[in-house]
Amino acid sequence: MIRNTRAINWLKAALKDFLAFPQAAQDKAGIALTMVAEGAKPDIASR
Repeated sequence: MIRNTRAINWLKAALKDFLAFPQAAQDKAGIALTMVAEGAKPDIASR
């Protein structure tokens, strides 16, 4: 299966803030961001 995932482009301050999150939060958010990049809506996304 070929995945059509768009790259995530970070603003410097946003990446710095993201990396300050606990590792578990980074992992969960990273999965959600990957889903969004592939065109899906993760369960943790608000309406």
